[in-house]
Amino acid sequence: MQNPLIYNNFITHDSIKIRYGYTNIKKENPKGLVLLLHGRAEFMEKYKEIIFSLNNKGYDVISLDWRGQGLSGRETQNRQKGYVKNFNDYLIDLKIFFDKIIIRRNQPVFLLSHSMGGHIGLRFLHDYPNLIKKAVFVSPMFNIKTFPFSKFITKAITKAACTTGFSKHFVFGGKKYDSMRSNHKKNIFSHDSVKFSIQANEIEKNPDLAIGGVTWAWLNAAYNSIDILLKNNYVQTINTPVLIVNAQKDKLVKRSSQEIVCNRLPYSSFVSIKNSFHEILFENQGIREIFWKHFDKFIDLS
Repeated sequence: MQNPLIYNNFITHDSIKIRYGYTNIKKENPKGLVLLLHGRAEFMEKYKEIIFSLNNKGYDVISLDWRGQGLSGRETQNRQKGYVKNFNDYLIDLKIFFDKIIIRRNQPVFLLSHSMGGHIGLRFLHDYPNLIKKAVFVSPMFNIKTFPFSKFITKAITKAACTTGFSKHFVFGGKKYDSMRSNHKKNIFSHDSVKFSIQANEIEKNPDLAIGGVTWAWLNAAYNSIDILLKNNYVQTINTPVLIVNAQKDKLVKRSSQEIVCNRLPYSSFVSIKNSFHEILFENQGIREIFWKHFDKFIDLS
């Protein structure tokens, strides 16, 4: 499949090179621009089919590889480590992207986000109101499942690791990218083996896209940001219409926190897709069709 994106780069406030991509569909009046924010360890090449679908619906698409993943710059010598000091860095990068690149498009902007991208996207809506017309959050990472440990214990271990010199070390069980992940029949990401293999196939073409597990610093930053996002009266100020799409069989992020956020948002709706694993956009055809029906209905509502 031909890649629909045209790639370029911009430089962040702290001199990290961020790769971004965009489309220019050949329509006189595109419906708008979809800002696509993917999840942790992902990259733009994985979303080719999603981008084609959005183009066919009449939308241009723009996206970026988060710092520390894809072909964007790293802050660790080992590019396999999932690392960020603070989730605020993601937010600052996204605002620079908006101010330098997106605003020049002069198009209404819609947000489509997955997992970690949804977390950052929601904080962006809070910090920078009136830039996004509507927002769709797919399996958003508003909180993390920590089974078999409690969140309290996991946070305590994480903070201790970061204060004792282990911030750039992999968390327990973390390691470099393992291509066998894509061959595991009992994966917890998607029921569709072909769609699930897309990420590994792209990494085989370009190994620099690969990233392994998270570091203690990333996990600590995630918990700190979750605490901000779930504060009382935080999301209540967001006036952007929001659709939250839950994966019923998600084993990575918490449904309860998605529902809490939805109930607090002034203009929001919640949908749970039956039998879906975490990666709804890469699930079997039936689940994907259900998602796109909800997406179309929500985005097209005046």
